[in-house]
Amino acid sequence: MLPERLHSLYANNPVLLLVVICFLTVVLWIGAGEFYTKGEPREASVAASILERGEWVLPEVYAGERAYKPPLTHWLTAVFSTPCGKVSPFTSRLPSALAFTGMIVAVFLFYRRYYRKEVAFFTCIILLTCFELHRAAMTSRVDMTLTSLTVLAFILLFGWERKQLKGFPMLIAIVMSGATLTKGPVGIFLPMLVFGVYLLVLRYSLTRIVLKLLPVAVASLVLPLVWYYFAYLEGGRPFLDLVWAENFGRLLGQKDLPVNYALGHEEGWWYNFLSLAAGFLPWTLLLFTSVKGLRNTTLSGVKERLIKIRSDRPMLFSLIAAVVTVGFYCIPLSKRSVYLMPAYPFIAVFISGYVMGLRSGKTLLYRITAVYIVLWIAIDAIALPIYKNSITQKPFAEHIQRKYPALKQNIYAMNNLLEYSNMYGVNFYLGGSLRDFEKCRPDEGYLLVGGGSFERVAAVYGGSYLFERLESYSNMCRDGEKEILLVSFGKK
Repeated sequence: MLPERLHSLYANNPVLLLVVICFLTVVLWIGAGEFYTKGEPREASVAASILERGEWVLPEVYAGERAYKPPLTHWLTAVFSTPCGKVSPFTSRLPSALAFTGMIVAVFLFYRRYYRKEVAFFTCIILLTCFELHRAAMTSRVDMTLTSLTVLAFILLFGWERKQLKGFPMLIAIVMSGATLTKGPVGIFLPMLVFGVYLLVLRYSLTRIVLKLLPVAVASLVLPLVWYYFAYLEGGRPFLDLVWAENFGRLLGQKDLPVNYALGHEEGWWYNFLSLAAGFLPWTLLLFTSVKGLRNTTLSGVKERLIKIRSDRPMLFSLIAAVVTVGFYCIPLSKRSVYLMPAYPFIAVFISGYVMGLRSGKTLLYRITAVYIVLWIAIDAIALPIYKNSITQKPFAEHIQRKYPALKQNIYAMNNLLEYSNMYGVNFYLGGSLRDFEKCRPDEGYLLVGGGSFERVAAVYGGSYLFERLESYSNMCRDGEKEILLVSFGKK
């Protein structure tokens, strides 16, 4: 019987059981469904540039635009895509799925070392079934890779303190280098911030904290700085401007940044807490329905709990990691729910303990987990692929390629994303062949442009070019304008 086999696997090899659940709920379905947002094909196009053109340092993203983010996730995608010779939805989502699986295993081993097996296991089950992490694990983006490396850095730093900060933690430096090569300096800054606060709470002197952490941070910068140096040689000052805007301009709320796209996602501090509530579904609902028990908690009870946490090092570290991470991401004007994911494992352990302490808590955990595993499989295997394939831009790209054979060698888009909508999806399915019309100013060719933007293009360039509409596509994709036009043009 399946329940008996699962119980036997849980008893004898819980890590394998977690990996199996990750495979059944995530890895098995990442190739089901085409790209249907702008984010995934944008990242996949970077990996395609690496694989097909050998642009390992500063690959092209879109219409002559170069990537400014460190390319570790894209390197992995290119490596995974090498056997089949091209980047696909499956290979581009595989780094996220594997990073998610690795994080689940690391979190289990971390908490299993200090607590009962069921505490560690149910903490991971909450992570496996919560909405935000599941979505990120199924997506071709850099956020899940960054999250997994950041969480691993947290865990390794905690272990280093358990050894009284003896020796030089080279593995920690390598992991933080990987996090920095995934999305930038935050891969070093956030783990150092969390660990520094933890050491302060443990009453380490500020001098000792600086003397111990600074060499690790410097060592973590070595490999990323090699990439930044070669990227600067290729990209020059514009590359540095983009790096500043994305990594520091966002954080400082700087206006008039030198970028030709909107940084977006500007929200108040409260947005992070709404994101956490939504991201931890369905467990948030369980917490809300049991709020009656929280009402009976007295102030003295809260103080008693905090005192216990103060003497329980792993729980103290978990609390600090969660609070500092969420607090840090309240500072930038730009906020996204995925930024908070490094806090999820350290929040989940408290949710797990609370739910298990409820009457019939373990039964609720089993039932909710079973329902959501079945639900995720049904959504990811059937519902979501149907939805993705119904709105993807792939059929339009294939249609115009068949009808206009010469198109791929001479097709353009408007790359000023402050003024015009993006064509990331069509660009990926056209093999990354779009070029920047405003930069190239070609004599003739084809132009992809949003229906609402065409009048602007005609007004600006109508004195020099003749335009003829060839195709109109009703865009149901989540991003971009509702209509995409294929236009032929030639100089007057």
